[in-house]
Amino acid sequence: MSDANLEQYGITPRELGKLLTLDPEVRVFIIFIGTLEGQAEKYLGGGGGGDEPELPPGHVFLCLNTRDLPKILQKIFASTLL
Repeated sequence: MSDANLEQYGITPRELGKLLTLDPEVRVFIIFIGTLEGQAEKYLGGGGGGDEPELPPGHVFLCLNTRDLPKILQKIFASTLL
């Protein structure tokens, strides 16, 4: 889980995307809890203007309301069973 402020931590979306898909035997997911200035939306391809996702789809989720966290976790667990 992260606050989506990757730049502050010196992490590029490209580096993180590589790590998320590094080993096909290991499923890795990120949940961004909140976002500043639309950072998470940009990473997910929702930054406007038809932006392409900067992180691999299906590995990253945005949670703007903590009430949605159980639904997000359910999606993650269901995807690992498929």
